[in-house]
Amino acid sequence: MALTEQHENNANEVSERIYGVCIVDVATSRVILGQFKDDMECSALCCILSEIRPVEIVKPAKLLSAETERVLLNHTRNPLVNELVPNVEFWDAEKTLDQLKRIYRHTDENSREDNELGCLPDILLEMAKTVNDNRSALSALGGALYYLKQALLDEALLRFAHFELLPCSGFCDLAAKPYMVLDAATLENLEIFENSRNGDSSGTLYSQLNHCVTAFGKRLLRAWLARPLCHIESIKERQEAIAGLKVGFLGHPCFF
Repeated sequence: MALTEQHENNANEVSERIYGVCIVDVATSRVILGQFKDDMECSALCCILSEIRPVEIVKPAKLLSAETERVLLNHTRNPLVNELVPNVEFWDAEKTLDQLKRIYRHTDENSREDNELGCLPDILLEMAKTVNDNRSALSALGGALYYLKQALLDEALLRFAHFELLPCSGFCDLAAKPYMVLDAATLENLEIFENSRNGDSSGTLYSQLNHCVTAFGKRLLRAWLARPLCHIESIKERQEAIAGLKVGFLGHPCFF
């Protein structure tokens, strides 16, 4: 997980914290990108860390605030921490886009010089078109790419990467979201993913419900538990889908 932080001053001169996050699963070439505004307690960041529990963190050296450093210490399980030199190693948005275009032009024989952005995957293309609104997210991706480049994994990962947008970017516009946002304290106190004894999954809600046989299913179940539905129609649709699967399984076992 690569993390960067910026501060902007509002009209009332109150500093606003903006995080850029890039989460990479090298084994599956899954890359999750996003940026979000957070409150003074870093509630959204705490929530993401409690759900993801990254095993490695990449960050720009001496740029994160004291509050963010405290959150990284308190809401992770002793991850490997890598500090990169800002801009030189932990790239900004412009340098990240330059590197992305270079790599994708090299891997895409059909790309054309007069359409440099056309070689990018859809999510990166949309971010590139609105770069001013996605600077933190692109910078976080740049930090992750530089780190992967040292292990000669950057081009191989990008060639097969499946990009996703960060599904839960904060606590604003909750009424418009179809799911609840469980904060870090709730995830930990209810022992959704980790128990309070030794921090593993034994005895947790996730361990009781997890009968998934694929990594994709396990990740989807974690996402559902971290963001439970709160709209009645969506809940009914999911219940009906599960009921349909149960009927299909009983009536046609060979189908599964």
